[in-house]
Amino acid sequence: MNLFKKTLIIFFYILLIIYSLEIFTNFFIKEKKNLTVTNIDKLKIEAINKIPNFDKRKDFQAFNEEKKNHDIYPSFRLSIDTINKNTYLKNFLKEKIFKKKKIPFRGPINKMSLGSNEEGLREIIYNDKYGFKNYNKVYQKDIDLMIIGDSFAEGVPFGNNYDVSGIINLNSNFNSINYGVSGTGPLHSLGVLTEYGKYFKPRNVFYFFYEGNDLRDLILEKNTFLKSYLEDNFSQNLFNSELEIKFFLNDFEELFFEYILDEMIKKENNSVIVKINKNSFIEIFKDIIELQNLKRVLIPKDAYLYKNKKLDYDTFEKSIIKMNQIVDNWGGKFHLVYLPSWSRYNNNLSFTHKFFKNKIKKITKRNNIDMIDMDYFFKKKKLDNANLFNLGIYGHYTQEGYKILADKILDNM
Repeated sequence: MNLFKKTLIIFFYILLIIYSLEIFTNFFIKEKKNLTVTNIDKLKIEAINKIPNFDKRKDFQAFNEEKKNHDIYPSFRLSIDTINKNTYLKNFLKEKIFKKKKIPFRGPINKMSLGSNEEGLREIIYNDKYGFKNYNKVYQKDIDLMIIGDSFAEGVPFGNNYDVSGIINLNSNFNSINYGVSGTGPLHSLGVLTEYGKYFKPRNVFYFFYEGNDLRDLILEKNTFLKSYLEDNFSQNLFNSELEIKFFLNDFEELFFEYILDEMIKKENNSVIVKINKNSFIEIFKDIIELQNLKRVLIPKDAYLYKNKKLDYDTFEKSIIKMNQIVDNWGGKFHLVYLPSWSRYNNNLSFTHKFFKNKIKKITKRNNIDMIDMDYFFKKKKLDNANLFNLGIYGHYTQEGYKILADKILDNM
């Protein structure tokens, strides 16, 4: 047998093994919610239709209607991805940065805003004197702990009493502040801690790291002024810039009511829910040909590209090192709280998620940073499944999930 034939035979057997594994994973290591033949939007619609009195209004329509009954104001969050989706906001922010204005992280200040309807009910959100989701009474005594991070730290979709800080304040003698901001990544959290942490000097700072998208958010953040927070002594002095922040947020509100609100309501009214009619056999066959199931189980997360760029573990590590140093400077303790994603529990087996968590563990360990693994504790509570999330689909934790998270933080106090 010549070399060419031997090579062909070897190649054939390799293909046979690979596709045998692909077929095996497709039939025996399935996703619990099969996204091959459906998608998240369809699952959401199906779940909503089973719940009586679910608030089905779209976000801007609901805001416009609730504004007539409540003194609510638009929420501002320095979420780069969100801002980039709206031309008015993108240009507004560019102009402010060009004019070297101070850029706040969240607003409004001392006003109410409207929450999301992820669980079917929109709650009124109270924003404190710095623009974050707290009642101002938290500043009447020493701060025991500070929570930073993205929407899970902010406590979406619940009101002030049912985010993690609110649960801690209602159920313990500890005084907690919520400085979470939806749609943000590590550099944003570093910025929040830099600007406000040293003034409160909490004994503990808990940074909520969500495995689902925080490093993807970092890809966008590191191309903005937020990267300056990695530099020594960089600060906008936001804590002492109340008047400038109010001017910024007033300009934002004017822009919102003059241009953004009407435009977004029109877009919502013109949007059409696409009915999904996938041929199961064809979709499954296509996925097998593309080895999608094998990739889902075996390929490490950083092997995937996001907008043609790899996940940046190096900048992430620099960010949490800096956070740890800032907290250590006033004698506090910094913790990274690892939050599992819906896709982790939608997969019966995924080496991708194991690899990713181990990578974060190694980074925290070599920098002597305490890591609280909530995946481990959700498993102990037998809540390591889709029911941890509202509607049982991709989104945020249920009230029970946030309560377990709050209890674990109290254990660390």
